[in-house]
Amino acid sequence: MKKERKIPHRPSDRTRVVGRVATQVVAKKLVAQSKGIFLGQEDRRALQERTRTEIAELIFSGLSQLRGTALKIAQVFCAETGLLPDQYMKVLEQSHYRVSPMSSAMVRSVIRRELNGQPEELFAAFEFQAAAAASLGQVHRARLFDGREVAVKVQYPGIADAIDTDLKLARLALKPLANSGLLLLLLSQFEKRLRQETNYQLEFAHLNEFRVLLNGLNILIPEPIADLSTVTVLTMEWLDGQHLDQWIASKPNQDRIDQVADQLFRWFMTSVFTWRRLHCDPNLGNFIIDQTDRVGILDFGAVHGIDDSDLQLFSLLWRSPISEPGVFTEAYRERGAKESGDLFDSAIKPYLLWVHEFLDAGSFDFSKSPDYARRGHELFTAQLFNPDFNEFRSELTFVHRTWLGLVTLFQRMGARIKLSP
Repeated sequence: MKKERKIPHRPSDRTRVVGRVATQVVAKKLVAQSKGIFLGQEDRRALQERTRTEIAELIFSGLSQLRGTALKIAQVFCAETGLLPDQYMKVLEQSHYRVSPMSSAMVRSVIRRELNGQPEELFAAFEFQAAAAASLGQVHRARLFDGREVAVKVQYPGIADAIDTDLKLARLALKPLANSGLLLLLLSQFEKRLRQETNYQLEFAHLNEFRVLLNGLNILIPEPIADLSTVTVLTMEWLDGQHLDQWIASKPNQDRIDQVADQLFRWFMTSVFTWRRLHCDPNLGNFIIDQTDRVGILDFGAVHGIDDSDLQLFSLLWRSPISEPGVFTEAYRERGAKESGDLFDSAIKPYLLWVHEFLDAGSFDFSKSPDYARRGHELFTAQLFNPDFNEFRSELTFVHRTWLGLVTLFQRMGARIKLSP
């Protein structure tokens, strides 16, 4: 039997994993540089492409061993930044649902401890081979005694301890940086999100909440099963279909692409402006497309409530004319932005122009604006690292990052979003 690889919890053990990967990456770069000296331009470019992919594989291997916060950061980079090279993005996207799984013995042990019974006693059928494995846990397909197909989400043992360690290391790394105030605030928001995601009882409540909120919106959300769910095990209805990246790879026609994109856009707008409750993890592995092209949404661990102040600011950004700079500047200053004379022109206006490029289009074709997502990520990142925003206090970044994640998906799909009736 293959020995179970334990998740390293101690700072020294996790640092050792990082150090080993860093050494391998440096060695890979040095070998490529030495070979590249003797190659022509085309061969050198091909070597660079292969090396980037190999380095990404090394990084992913290390992240898979660390899991927890470290692997979750890879998901955030893929879905919410768009700043990594294509080779890195393609490999790190595996973190959404393709990670080395726990052994059957470990899965059995967790279920027995949490649900007070063996899988064979609790389910009519249980597949020990994981259907999906990600940063914080893995999913197994099973069948209830009443015939319903379900997904059983099992959290990796020791994840909470690993999160504590990684966050401490991250804070130590961020404190010396010039813009540490805002970066530490973002880390605190990220910590809040992680704490949510490791509490499956909270996710259970979120699933039920959003199923009630749907009220006719054409979105699928799995029904959770109360008597087979705890803090670290969550059983829910199985949704059939393809993960979004697999669906895109099947090359659906433009009408089907637009239909799926429209569902996601309406989901976001309704979440922000009507429900004021936002699913904040728009990565590829959290969207399932069924045979009728209906969107199913998974992983409700990270849900953010939008308060009056943040809704007011987001509404201002999306619905007010750019010709009124004083209104925007005052709103940002009230929330801690620095009293800089060029705050609007240097930091707020560029992002506003980007937002309204989409909103004012009537119908926006992402295939005709291939750099739109990249520009949005660059503008948002520029705001984050602008000294004027070091003391900015707003959890609106949750909303912006979620929107940027969706924009990245729309860009990849080549979707057309119709904004006017």
